[in-house]
Amino acid sequence: MMYKVLVVDDEKWVRKGIVFKLQQLNMPYEWIREADDGRAALEMIDADCPDIIITDVKMDDMDGISLIRAVRETGLDLRFMIISGHAEFEYAEQALNMGVMGYLLKPIKEEQFRAVFFKLCEDVRSSRERQQSEARHEMQIKKTRQLVEEKMLNHVLSQSRAQHGETFPKGLLEEWGYADAELPEHLRQFDRADMKYTLVIVHIDRSNYNSERFHYDDLGLIKFAIKNIAENLLADRPFLIGNNLQDLNQVHILLQAGPSDESGLNTDPFIFRLFTTVTKLLKITVTIGVSSPLDRVSEELYKQARAALDLRLIKGNHNVFYAKDAFLSSRMEIPVEQLSLLGKAIELSDFRNVEVILSELLANKKLKDASLLDFRLVYMEIIRTLMRISSQQQLDLPDSLDFDFLNMDVARHFDRTEDLVQYLLTTIVTLVKPGHSLPMDCSAIIHNVRSYMVANYAENLTVKELSRKFAINPNYLSTLFKAETGETFVKELTRIRMEKAQQLLRLTGMPVSQIATSIGYDDVQYFYRKFKQSFGITPLEYRNN
Repeated sequence: MMYKVLVVDDEKWVRKGIVFKLQQLNMPYEWIREADDGRAALEMIDADCPDIIITDVKMDDMDGISLIRAVRETGLDLRFMIISGHAEFEYAEQALNMGVMGYLLKPIKEEQFRAVFFKLCEDVRSSRERQQSEARHEMQIKKTRQLVEEKMLNHVLSQSRAQHGETFPKGLLEEWGYADAELPEHLRQFDRADMKYTLVIVHIDRSNYNSERFHYDDLGLIKFAIKNIAENLLADRPFLIGNNLQDLNQVHILLQAGPSDESGLNTDPFIFRLFTTVTKLLKITVTIGVSSPLDRVSEELYKQARAALDLRLIKGNHNVFYAKDAFLSSRMEIPVEQLSLLGKAIELSDFRNVEVILSELLANKKLKDASLLDFRLVYMEIIRTLMRISSQQQLDLPDSLDFDFLNMDVARHFDRTEDLVQYLLTTIVTLVKPGHSLPMDCSAIIHNVRSYMVANYAENLTVKELSRKFAINPNYLSTLFKAETGETFVKELTRIRMEKAQQLLRLTGMPVSQIATSIGYDDVQYFYRKFKQSFGITPLEYRNN
């Protein structure tokens, strides 16, 4: 470690002599600086705080004792050595009472100076190590707390059994064995029977992936920043924040319900401030879905906030949507004529016309002004049309379709109707005419897919997940991937993981089991087998060689 030392004496040649002695000790200094009295020293301390101060006692303007007293009053943890030509007991007593670790008389004896200075350096070193250890401990406690809170939040939002009053969060934590843990203030305030709750889902728009400023491996840091921003804005309110463990692009925020206007619309200023602050500071776009206030914590909160978020498909992303607007009744007629034209285009394998009709059905102005229910009805009519044709032509559905494709769930994975149209189109092509290529920039798509794989290799990646992220049918994506890279998705993911494993084995002392987990393998034995298949030797043999 490096040391910062400040020498304070009103005699220039004394200061120079002390600096020379310090240099002769050959210690690792970040800097050695000089001040000619206590007041000048205080200004230098304020600008760049030293670790050790070597000072005279008697000086004009501000003497050494006054300097030490002024520093102690600031609370700074600095070490002092006094070098003085005065042997008065009063000075020595005051110095010792203020924690000075050495009081040397001029002329300075080399061995005394060396011994006291080394003692000061050792005290600085041990203090830094103690502070770093305490900081690591605090960080670990905070990380553990956040993981527990995240687990709790995802758990209660997936349960039909409501949690309220005394059962949330205290009762739930007791169920999980955290009865002895004192609740943080932001959770303790939840423990009230009259509480109403709101769930806010912050969705990182996938359009950010097309920005040069955004990289896939930044996603974790961005979510961390969003959570910090939310915590700062919610400093005086009960809240619970965690990642959505089902969607890497989302953060959940459960909080005490804010005010509403006479019409029932949520007017909580936190939501607007969160939206604008994230956009301004992180230079990304997000879409926010907000539930209605409920007096129970359960899956219903999540359903409402997610339904609000689904409005982005018809209204556009980078906005704030409320559950109240998601459950409006249907207001438009089913476009029977366009659906009939879609069926004919599919039967004729006229994929250009299929794309045009899908866009007209899902992105027309009438639908943008309609309700979420209208959008769902149109989507399901498109699926029924495709099912009818597949039945007539006896097409093999299970091998070609994502199961979620058959209901509205698949649509939740897209931010724009254009992406949903592309997903539907590639699914129809895969179903009706396997092997047919559409006019799209395949190289760019697969490049983005591979970049995402490299940044997220430790996650439980599947073709199904990536197909939704990049708006392409899973089978179509698999075909494109093999054509562009010459490898299957699974082989390429394994190669990326094995290269990372090699790097960790070479450059770190991490246990093999920890390396396996860190690159996406929960089964250590399976990791051993894959590593040996890839390189012909075991991980330990690779490390030892």
